[in-house]
Amino acid sequence: MTDSIIRADAVLSARRPGVTASSLRAGTEQSLRSVYSLGHSAIASLPGSLHSITEEAVTPFTLACFLIIIVEFGERFNYYTTKILYGSYCTQMLNMTSSEYNIFLNFNDFFNYGTGIVGAYIADAFLGRFKTICASAPLYVAGHVLLTVSATPLGYGDWPYYPDSNGGWAYPAFWASVTIMAIGCGFIKPCVSVFAAEQLKDEHGNDASPRTLERLYMWWYQCINIGGFIGPLVAPLLSGGTPAGLDNIIGQKYQCSTNATLVPTCDEYCPGGCQLTPPTPAQFEECCTGQRIGLNYWLVWGCWTLPMLLLVFAIFYIGAWKPGYIASPAQGSYLGDFFKLLWGAIRCLDGGKPSDGKPIRCFEKLKGVAGMPNDRLIDEFRMMLITSSIFVPFCLFFFANSQMYSWGYNQCDPALKIQGWMDCNQMQTMNALSSFPSSTLQSIPS
Repeated sequence: MTDSIIRADAVLSARRPGVTASSLRAGTEQSLRSVYSLGHSAIASLPGSLHSITEEAVTPFTLACFLIIIVEFGERFNYYTTKILYGSYCTQMLNMTSSEYNIFLNFNDFFNYGTGIVGAYIADAFLGRFKTICASAPLYVAGHVLLTVSATPLGYGDWPYYPDSNGGWAYPAFWASVTIMAIGCGFIKPCVSVFAAEQLKDEHGNDASPRTLERLYMWWYQCINIGGFIGPLVAPLLSGGTPAGLDNIIGQKYQCSTNATLVPTCDEYCPGGCQLTPPTPAQFEECCTGQRIGLNYWLVWGCWTLPMLLLVFAIFYIGAWKPGYIASPAQGSYLGDFFKLLWGAIRCLDGGKPSDGKPIRCFEKLKGVAGMPNDRLIDEFRMMLITSSIFVPFCLFFFANSQMYSWGYNQCDPALKIQGWMDCNQMQTMNALSSFPSSTLQSIPS
Protein backbone atom coordinates (compact mmCIF):
# COMPACT_ATOMS: atom_id res chain seq x y z
CA MET A 1 0.00 0.00 0.00
CA THR A 2 2.85 2.43 0.91
CA ASP A 3 4.68 1.68 -2.38
CA SER A 4 1.52 2.48 -4.34
CA ILE A 5 1.15 5.87 -2.63
CA ILE A 6 4.84 6.71 -3.29
CA ARG A 7 4.47 5.87 -7.00
CA ALA A 8 1.27 7.93 -7.22
CA ASP A 9 3.01 10.88 -5.51
CA ALA A 10 5.84 10.69 -8.07
CA VAL A 11 3.45 10.73 -11.03
CA LEU A 12 1.44 13.65 -9.65
CA SER A 13 4.55 15.66 -8.77
CA ALA A 14 5.83 15.25 -12.34
CA ARG A 15 2.57 16.59 -13.78
CA ARG A 16 1.63 19.12 -11.09
CA PRO A 17 4.43 20.16 -8.75
CA GLY A 18 3.43 20.30 -5.08
CA VAL A 19 0.42 18.00 -5.47
CA THR A 20 0.61 14.51 -3.96
CA ALA A 21 -1.81 11.61 -3.55
CA SER A 22 -1.69 12.02 0.22
CA SER A 23 -2.73 15.67 0.00
CA LEU A 24 -5.57 14.84 -2.39
CA ARG A 25 -6.85 12.10 -0.07
CA ALA A 26 -6.70 14.42 2.96
CA GLY A 27 -8.56 17.14 1.06
CA THR A 28 -11.27 14.72 -0.09
CA GLU A 29 -11.80 13.41 3.42
CA GLN A 30 -12.07 16.96 4.77
CA SER A 31 -14.65 17.86 2.13
CA LEU A 32 -16.76 14.78 2.93
CA ARG A 33 -16.67 15.57 6.63
CA SER A 34 -17.85 19.13 5.93
CA VAL A 35 -20.73 17.93 3.76
CA TYR A 36 -21.74 15.35 6.40
CA SER A 37 -21.66 17.95 9.18
CA LEU A 38 -23.80 20.39 7.19
CA GLY A 39 -26.32 17.70 6.26
CA HIS A 40 -26.46 16.30 9.78
CA SER A 41 -27.08 19.76 11.24
CA ALA A 42 -29.81 20.47 8.71
CA ILE A 43 -31.60 17.16 9.33
CA ALA A 44 -31.35 17.50 13.11
CA SER A 45 -33.04 20.89 12.93
CA LEU A 46 -36.14 19.43 11.25
CA PRO A 47 -39.05 18.34 13.50
CA GLY A 48 -39.58 14.60 13.60
CA SER A 49 -36.18 13.89 12.11
CA LEU A 50 -34.30 10.63 12.60
CA HIS A 51 -31.95 12.40 14.98
CA SER A 52 -34.85 13.65 17.02
CA ILE A 53 -36.36 10.16 17.15
CA THR A 54 -33.19 8.49 18.38
CA GLU A 55 -32.72 11.12 21.08
CA GLU A 56 -36.40 11.32 21.95
CA ALA A 57 -37.46 10.28 25.44
CA VAL A 58 -40.01 7.49 25.76
CA THR A 59 -43.57 8.82 25.83
CA PRO A 60 -45.31 8.06 29.16
CA PHE A 61 -48.01 5.42 28.95
CA THR A 62 -51.58 6.66 29.21
CA LEU A 63 -54.09 5.26 31.70
CA ALA A 64 -56.05 3.72 28.83
CA CYS A 65 -52.91 1.90 27.71
CA PHE A 66 -52.34 0.53 31.21
CA LEU A 67 -55.94 -0.72 31.41
CA ILE A 68 -55.51 -2.69 28.18
CA ILE A 69 -52.26 -4.20 29.46
CA ILE A 70 -54.15 -5.34 32.58
CA VAL A 71 -56.77 -6.94 30.33
CA GLU A 72 -54.04 -8.87 28.53
CA PHE A 73 -52.60 -10.04 31.86
CA GLY A 74 -55.98 -11.35 33.02
CA GLU A 75 -56.83 -12.98 29.72
CA ARG A 76 -53.51 -14.85 29.55
CA PHE A 77 -53.88 -15.76 33.22
CA ASN A 78 -57.23 -17.32 32.36
CA TYR A 79 -56.07 -18.97 29.13
CA TYR A 80 -52.98 -20.73 30.46
CA THR A 81 -54.55 -21.67 33.80
CA THR A 82 -57.54 -23.23 32.08
CA LYS A 83 -55.49 -24.98 29.42
CA ILE A 84 -52.94 -26.45 31.81
CA LEU A 85 -55.63 -28.60 33.51
CA TYR A 86 -57.04 -30.01 30.27
CA GLY A 87 -54.67 -32.99 30.37
CA SER A 88 -55.74 -34.40 33.73
CA TYR A 89 -59.39 -33.42 33.26
CA CYS A 90 -59.71 -35.07 29.84
CA THR A 91 -57.97 -38.30 30.83
CA GLN A 92 -59.23 -38.68 34.40
CA MET A 93 -62.71 -37.17 34.24
CA LEU A 94 -63.80 -37.56 30.59
CA ASN A 95 -62.10 -40.93 29.98
CA MET A 96 -60.12 -39.75 26.94
CA THR A 97 -57.14 -41.80 25.84
CA SER A 98 -53.77 -40.11 25.39
CA SER A 99 -54.24 -40.00 21.62
CA GLU A 100 -57.74 -38.53 21.92
CA TYR A 101 -56.44 -35.88 24.29
CA ASN A 102 -53.67 -34.94 21.82
CA ILE A 103 -56.25 -34.58 19.04
CA PHE A 104 -58.38 -32.38 21.25
CA LEU A 105 -55.41 -30.18 22.17
CA ASN A 106 -54.49 -29.65 18.51
CA PHE A 107 -58.12 -28.75 17.83
CA ASN A 108 -58.12 -26.27 20.71
CA ASP A 109 -54.85 -24.60 19.64
CA PHE A 110 -55.99 -24.39 16.03
CA PHE A 111 -59.21 -22.62 16.94
CA ASN A 112 -57.60 -20.27 19.45
CA TYR A 113 -54.94 -19.09 17.02
CA GLY A 114 -56.62 -19.82 13.67
CA THR A 115 -59.72 -17.74 14.32
CA GLY A 116 -57.47 -14.70 14.81
CA ILE A 117 -57.44 -14.07 11.08
CA VAL A 118 -61.25 -13.98 11.10
CA GLY A 119 -61.27 -11.58 14.03
CA ALA A 120 -58.76 -9.33 12.28
CA TYR A 121 -60.90 -9.29 9.13
CA ILE A 122 -64.06 -8.41 11.06
CA ALA A 123 -62.24 -5.62 12.90
CA ASP A 124 -60.65 -4.14 9.76
CA ALA A 125 -63.63 -4.47 7.44
CA PHE A 126 -66.69 -3.96 9.65
CA LEU A 127 -66.56 -3.26 13.39
CA GLY A 128 -63.18 -1.77 14.21
CA ARG A 129 -60.93 -3.14 16.95
CA PHE A 130 -62.79 -1.69 19.93
CA LYS A 131 -66.21 -3.03 18.95
CA THR A 132 -64.74 -6.41 18.01
CA ILE A 133 -63.22 -6.76 21.48
CA CYS A 134 -66.46 -5.63 23.12
CA ALA A 135 -68.50 -8.18 21.16
CA SER A 136 -66.04 -11.06 21.70
CA ALA A 137 -65.58 -10.67 25.46
CA PRO A 138 -69.12 -11.89 26.38
CA LEU A 139 -68.64 -14.86 24.05
CA TYR A 140 -65.41 -15.71 25.84
CA VAL A 141 -67.09 -15.49 29.25
CA ALA A 142 -70.10 -17.56 28.15
CA GLY A 143 -67.85 -20.40 26.99
CA HIS A 144 -65.96 -20.32 30.27
CA VAL A 145 -69.19 -20.46 32.30
CA LEU A 146 -70.33 -23.49 30.29
CA LEU A 147 -66.97 -25.17 30.92
CA THR A 148 -67.27 -24.58 34.67
CA VAL A 149 -70.84 -25.87 34.92
CA SER A 150 -70.03 -28.96 32.84
CA ALA A 151 -67.28 -29.91 35.34
CA THR A 152 -69.71 -29.91 38.30
CA PRO A 153 -72.02 -32.80 39.29
CA LEU A 154 -74.68 -31.23 37.04
CA GLY A 155 -72.80 -32.45 33.98
CA TYR A 156 -72.41 -36.06 35.13
CA GLY A 157 -75.21 -38.59 34.98
CA ASP A 158 -73.85 -40.52 37.94
CA TRP A 159 -71.38 -38.40 39.89
CA PRO A 160 -68.49 -38.90 40.30
CA TYR A 161 -68.19 -41.54 37.55
CA TYR A 162 -67.51 -40.91 33.89
CA PRO A 163 -70.29 -38.81 32.30
CA ASP A 164 -71.02 -41.35 29.57
CA SER A 165 -71.91 -44.02 32.16
CA ASN A 166 -75.41 -42.72 32.84
CA GLY A 167 -76.53 -39.98 30.46
CA GLY A 168 -74.13 -37.24 31.51
CA TRP A 169 -73.63 -34.27 29.18
CA ALA A 170 -70.22 -33.12 30.43
CA TYR A 171 -68.39 -34.56 27.40
CA PRO A 172 -70.25 -32.69 24.60
CA ALA A 173 -70.51 -29.59 26.81
CA PHE A 174 -66.73 -29.62 27.23
CA TRP A 175 -66.16 -29.61 23.47
CA ALA A 176 -68.78 -26.90 22.97
CA SER A 177 -67.34 -24.70 25.72
CA VAL A 178 -63.73 -24.83 24.51
CA THR A 179 -64.90 -24.06 20.97
CA ILE A 180 -66.86 -21.00 22.11
CA MET A 181 -63.94 -19.80 24.23
CA ALA A 182 -61.54 -20.31 21.34
CA ILE A 183 -63.67 -18.15 19.05
CA GLY A 184 -63.92 -15.38 21.62
CA CYS A 185 -60.21 -15.55 22.40
CA GLY A 186 -59.24 -15.71 18.73
CA PHE A 187 -61.31 -12.66 17.81
CA ILE A 188 -59.74 -10.62 20.62
CA LYS A 189 -56.15 -11.69 20.06
CA PRO A 190 -55.29 -9.78 16.83
CA CYS A 191 -57.07 -6.62 17.99
CA VAL A 192 -55.96 -5.95 21.53
CA SER A 193 -52.22 -5.44 21.00
CA VAL A 194 -52.74 -2.92 18.17
CA PHE A 195 -55.52 -1.28 20.17
CA ALA A 196 -53.10 -0.73 23.06
CA ALA A 197 -50.61 0.98 20.72
CA GLU A 198 -53.37 3.27 19.42
CA GLN A 199 -53.80 4.71 22.91
CA LEU A 200 -50.34 6.29 22.67
CA LYS A 201 -51.17 8.59 19.75
CA ASP A 202 -50.70 12.30 20.31
CA GLU A 203 -53.37 14.98 19.94
CA HIS A 204 -52.64 15.22 16.21
CA GLY A 205 -53.19 11.50 15.64
CA ASN A 206 -49.52 10.69 15.12
CA ASP A 207 -48.28 7.27 16.17
CA ALA A 208 -45.92 6.89 19.11
CA SER A 209 -42.20 6.69 18.49
CA PRO A 210 -40.66 3.25 17.83
CA ARG A 211 -38.86 3.44 21.17
CA THR A 212 -42.17 3.98 22.99
CA LEU A 213 -43.82 1.06 21.18
CA GLU A 214 -40.84 -1.14 21.99
CA ARG A 215 -41.21 -0.33 25.67
CA LEU A 216 -44.95 -0.97 25.49
CA TYR A 217 -44.57 -4.47 24.14
CA MET A 218 -41.79 -5.34 26.57
CA TRP A 219 -44.20 -4.64 29.43
CA TRP A 220 -46.94 -6.35 27.45
CA TYR A 221 -45.10 -9.68 27.29
CA GLN A 222 -43.88 -9.30 30.84
CA CYS A 223 -47.53 -9.24 31.98
CA ILE A 224 -48.19 -12.33 29.87
CA ASN A 225 -45.31 -14.10 31.63
CA ILE A 226 -46.61 -13.11 35.05
CA GLY A 227 -50.15 -14.26 34.26
CA GLY A 228 -48.88 -17.46 32.66
CA PHE A 229 -46.78 -18.23 35.75
CA ILE A 230 -49.02 -17.39 38.73
CA GLY A 231 -52.25 -18.95 37.47
CA PRO A 232 -50.91 -22.35 36.35
CA LEU A 233 -48.70 -22.62 39.43
CA VAL A 234 -51.64 -22.38 41.84
CA ALA A 235 -54.31 -24.16 39.77
CA PRO A 236 -53.10 -27.77 40.31
CA LEU A 237 -53.09 -27.17 44.07
CA LEU A 238 -56.75 -26.15 43.95
CA SER A 239 -57.81 -28.93 41.58
CA GLY A 240 -57.20 -31.65 44.18
CA GLY A 241 -54.91 -33.55 41.83
CA THR A 242 -51.73 -33.29 43.91
CA PRO A 243 -50.97 -34.85 47.32
CA ALA A 244 -50.14 -31.42 48.76
CA GLY A 245 -53.16 -29.75 47.20
CA LEU A 246 -56.69 -29.02 48.32
CA ASP A 247 -58.78 -32.04 49.18
CA ASN A 248 -61.79 -32.93 47.08
CA ILE A 249 -64.71 -30.70 48.04
CA ILE A 250 -67.46 -32.64 46.28
CA GLY A 251 -67.29 -36.43 46.31
CA GLN A 252 -64.39 -38.82 45.91
CA LYS A 253 -63.21 -40.68 42.88
CA TYR A 254 -60.97 -43.69 43.33
CA GLN A 255 -58.74 -45.80 41.17
CA CYS A 256 -58.44 -49.54 41.42
CA SER A 257 -55.86 -50.60 43.96
CA THR A 258 -52.62 -52.18 42.81
CA ASN A 259 -53.58 -55.69 43.98
CA ALA A 260 -57.17 -55.55 42.68
CA THR A 261 -56.46 -58.04 39.90
CA LEU A 262 -55.53 -60.65 42.53
CA VAL A 263 -58.83 -60.39 44.40
CA PRO A 264 -61.63 -62.59 43.03
CA THR A 265 -64.24 -59.99 43.92
CA CYS A 266 -62.59 -57.57 41.50
CA ASP A 267 -62.64 -59.86 38.45
CA GLU A 268 -64.00 -58.09 35.38
CA TYR A 269 -64.27 -54.91 37.40
CA CYS A 270 -60.73 -53.57 37.39
CA PRO A 271 -58.99 -51.75 35.91
CA GLY A 272 -61.20 -48.73 35.41
CA GLY A 273 -64.31 -50.02 37.09
CA CYS A 274 -64.01 -47.67 40.01
CA GLN A 275 -64.32 -44.80 37.57
CA LEU A 276 -66.80 -46.25 35.08
CA THR A 277 -69.58 -47.71 37.21
CA PRO A 278 -70.51 -47.56 40.90
CA PRO A 279 -68.97 -50.51 42.78
CA THR A 280 -70.77 -52.83 45.10
CA PRO A 281 -69.90 -52.39 48.80
CA ALA A 282 -67.54 -55.39 48.57
CA GLN A 283 -65.85 -54.04 45.44
CA PHE A 284 -65.50 -50.62 46.99
CA GLU A 285 -63.84 -52.10 50.04
CA GLU A 286 -61.44 -54.45 48.27
CA CYS A 287 -60.89 -52.93 44.83
CA CYS A 288 -61.25 -49.16 45.01
CA THR A 289 -58.59 -48.28 47.51
CA GLY A 290 -56.11 -46.62 45.20
CA GLN A 291 -55.16 -42.94 44.92
CA ARG A 292 -57.97 -40.46 44.64
CA ILE A 293 -58.42 -38.38 41.49
CA GLY A 294 -58.89 -34.64 41.82
CA LEU A 295 -62.39 -33.36 41.26
CA ASN A 296 -62.05 -29.63 41.90
CA TYR A 297 -61.71 -28.52 38.29
CA TRP A 298 -64.99 -26.65 38.59
CA LEU A 299 -63.46 -24.81 41.56
CA VAL A 300 -60.38 -23.73 39.60
CA TRP A 301 -62.30 -22.67 36.53
CA GLY A 302 -65.24 -21.14 38.39
CA CYS A 303 -63.59 -19.52 41.41
CA TRP A 304 -60.04 -18.87 40.23
CA THR A 305 -59.98 -18.04 36.50
CA LEU A 306 -63.57 -16.92 35.78
CA PRO A 307 -63.52 -14.08 38.38
CA MET A 308 -60.23 -12.86 36.90
CA LEU A 309 -61.73 -12.89 33.41
CA LEU A 310 -64.82 -11.00 34.58
CA LEU A 311 -62.68 -8.49 36.46
CA VAL A 312 -60.38 -7.59 33.58
CA PHE A 313 -63.23 -7.31 31.09
CA ALA A 314 -65.10 -5.08 33.56
CA ILE A 315 -61.96 -2.91 33.75
CA PHE A 316 -61.91 -2.78 29.96
CA TYR A 317 -65.53 -1.61 29.70
CA ILE A 318 -65.06 0.92 32.50
CA GLY A 319 -62.01 2.28 30.68
CA ALA A 320 -64.21 2.97 27.67
CA TRP A 321 -66.21 5.34 29.87
CA LYS A 322 -63.31 6.91 31.70
CA PRO A 323 -60.65 7.84 30.65
CA GLY A 324 -61.97 6.74 27.24
CA TYR A 325 -60.21 5.02 24.37
CA ILE A 326 -58.90 6.15 21.03
CA ALA A 327 -60.98 3.87 18.80
CA SER A 328 -60.12 3.92 15.12
CA PRO A 329 -63.05 3.06 12.84
CA ALA A 330 -62.96 0.18 10.39
CA GLN A 331 -61.03 1.23 7.31
CA GLY A 332 -61.37 -1.84 5.13
CA SER A 333 -59.40 -5.07 4.95
CA TYR A 334 -56.76 -6.13 2.46
CA LEU A 335 -57.50 -9.78 3.11
CA GLY A 336 -59.88 -10.13 0.16
CA ASP A 337 -57.35 -8.61 -2.25
CA PHE A 338 -54.60 -10.81 -0.86
CA PHE A 339 -56.54 -14.04 -1.43
CA LYS A 340 -57.53 -12.79 -4.85
CA LEU A 341 -53.86 -12.39 -5.72
CA LEU A 342 -53.00 -15.83 -4.35
CA TRP A 343 -55.75 -17.41 -6.42
CA GLY A 344 -54.56 -15.54 -9.50
CA ALA A 345 -51.00 -16.72 -8.93
CA ILE A 346 -52.16 -20.32 -8.51
CA ARG A 347 -54.01 -20.11 -11.84
CA CYS A 348 -50.90 -18.59 -13.47
CA LEU A 349 -52.70 -15.52 -14.82
CA ASP A 350 -50.50 -13.28 -16.93
CA GLY A 351 -51.11 -9.61 -17.63
CA GLY A 352 -48.44 -9.49 -20.32
CA LYS A 353 -45.93 -7.47 -18.33
CA PRO A 354 -42.35 -8.77 -18.28
CA SER A 355 -41.05 -10.08 -14.97
CA ASP A 356 -38.68 -7.85 -13.01
CA GLY A 357 -36.68 -10.89 -11.90
CA LYS A 358 -37.45 -10.43 -8.22
CA PRO A 359 -38.65 -13.24 -5.95
CA ILE A 360 -42.25 -14.43 -6.35
CA ARG A 361 -42.33 -13.37 -9.98
CA CYS A 362 -45.86 -14.71 -10.46
CA PHE A 363 -47.16 -11.63 -8.63
CA GLU A 364 -45.41 -9.39 -11.16
CA LYS A 365 -47.26 -11.13 -13.99
CA LEU A 366 -50.60 -10.31 -12.36
CA LYS A 367 -50.10 -6.59 -12.96
CA GLY A 368 -52.55 -5.42 -15.56
CA VAL A 369 -54.92 -8.39 -15.17
CA ALA A 370 -58.54 -7.28 -14.95
CA GLY A 371 -59.98 -7.42 -11.44
CA MET A 372 -56.61 -7.45 -9.69
CA PRO A 373 -55.45 -4.76 -7.23
CA ASN A 374 -53.23 -1.90 -8.38
CA ASP A 375 -49.53 -2.44 -9.06
CA ARG A 376 -48.37 -0.83 -5.83
CA LEU A 377 -50.54 -3.12 -3.71
CA ILE A 378 -49.25 -6.14 -5.59
CA ASP A 379 -45.67 -5.09 -4.78
CA GLU A 380 -46.58 -4.62 -1.11
CA PHE A 381 -48.12 -8.09 -0.90
CA ARG A 382 -45.07 -9.61 -2.53
CA MET A 383 -42.79 -7.80 -0.08
CA MET A 384 -44.95 -9.02 2.81
CA LEU A 385 -44.65 -12.64 1.73
CA ILE A 386 -40.88 -12.37 1.33
CA THR A 387 -40.35 -10.79 4.75
CA SER A 388 -42.78 -13.24 6.38
CA SER A 389 -40.47 -16.13 5.51
CA ILE A 390 -38.65 -15.39 8.77
CA PHE A 391 -41.68 -16.82 10.59
CA VAL A 392 -41.26 -20.28 9.07
CA PRO A 393 -38.80 -21.40 11.81
CA PHE A 394 -41.32 -20.16 14.38
CA CYS A 395 -43.67 -22.92 13.25
CA LEU A 396 -41.08 -25.49 14.29
CA PHE A 397 -40.64 -23.76 17.64
CA PHE A 398 -44.33 -23.72 18.49
CA PHE A 399 -44.71 -27.29 17.26
CA ALA A 400 -42.09 -28.34 19.79
CA ASN A 401 -43.47 -26.01 22.47
CA SER A 402 -46.97 -27.44 22.23
CA GLN A 403 -45.65 -30.92 23.00
CA MET A 404 -45.28 -29.86 26.64
CA TYR A 405 -49.07 -29.85 26.92
CA SER A 406 -49.72 -33.03 24.92
CA TRP A 407 -47.06 -35.73 24.75
CA GLY A 408 -45.07 -34.08 27.53
CA TYR A 409 -48.01 -34.50 29.89
CA ASN A 410 -48.62 -38.06 28.72
CA GLN A 411 -45.01 -38.96 29.49
CA CYS A 412 -44.95 -37.12 32.80
CA ASP A 413 -48.17 -38.51 34.24
CA PRO A 414 -46.93 -42.07 34.87
CA ALA A 415 -43.33 -41.01 35.61
CA LEU A 416 -42.74 -37.84 37.59
CA LYS A 417 -46.04 -37.79 39.45
CA ILE A 418 -45.20 -41.10 41.11
CA GLN A 419 -42.12 -39.49 42.64
CA GLY A 420 -44.31 -36.98 44.44
CA TRP A 421 -42.08 -33.94 43.87
CA MET A 422 -43.72 -32.48 40.77
CA ASP A 423 -47.20 -32.24 39.37
CA CYS A 424 -47.42 -32.74 35.64
CA ASN A 425 -49.89 -29.88 35.34
CA GLN A 426 -47.19 -27.49 36.55
CA MET A 427 -44.60 -28.30 33.87
CA GLN A 428 -45.54 -25.43 31.60
CA THR A 429 -44.89 -22.86 34.33
CA MET A 430 -41.18 -23.30 33.58
CA ASN A 431 -41.81 -21.65 30.23
CA ALA A 432 -43.08 -18.43 31.81
CA LEU A 433 -40.44 -18.55 34.54
CA SER A 434 -37.58 -18.81 32.06
CA SER A 435 -38.94 -15.79 30.17
CA PHE A 436 -38.78 -13.47 33.18
CA PRO A 437 -35.06 -12.51 32.99
CA SER A 438 -35.00 -11.51 29.33
CA SER A 439 -38.27 -9.60 29.48
CA THR A 440 -37.27 -7.81 32.68
CA LEU A 441 -33.89 -6.71 31.35
CA GLN A 442 -35.39 -5.46 28.09
CA SER A 443 -38.09 -3.47 29.89
CA ILE A 444 -35.65 -1.60 32.15
CA PRO A 445 -35.20 2.01 30.91
CA SER A 446 -31.81 2.60 29.28
